Amino acid sequence: MAQHKLDGLSLIELLVAMVIVGILALVSFPSLHALFNHRSQQVAVDRLIKMIHFARIEAAQMQVEVVLCGSSDKLHCDGEWNKAQLLVQLRNGEAKVLRAFDFSGESLSLRYKGSFGRNDALAFSPSGFAKQQGSFYLCAMKSEHPNCTRIVVLQTGRARVAP
Repeated sequence: MAQHKLDGLSLIELLVAMVIVGILALVSFPSLHALFNHRSQQVAVDRLIKMIHFARIEAAQMQVEVVLCGSSDKLHCDGEWNKAQLLVQLRNGEAKVLRAFDFSGESLSLRYKGSFGRNDALAFSPSGFAKQQGSFYLCAMKSEHPNCTRIVVLQTGRARVAP
């Protein structure tokens, strides 16, 4: 009588393979989480730079003062940069909201520090130049090591990421 050998995995071999896969997943999860946090911060930096460029272009094209400011209600400038940002056109003493940008970064913190102490808004003149230079600080708050990115806005209105 011929014996047939059954090919396959035993229960112990399957359990060992599952334990190895579990250990590898536990080891790789923190680095994947850090990569995800870094990438979401980079996306927020790119969005902020695009907002600054858009404000500068609008001021130059419409030949009016345009202000980029923080807002908690998406209707008025109040310097609350973490909630939302407004693009406001100032013409003949009247303020008109051109666009509202939602800052949905729950794990990110945004603040602006102007060179002349005005921290609630960044204003662009009709020539496209910034009325004051300053820096935005975008920080990841839920990481073990708070990581901040600094975006510098020069007097010429150009924005760049500081090293």
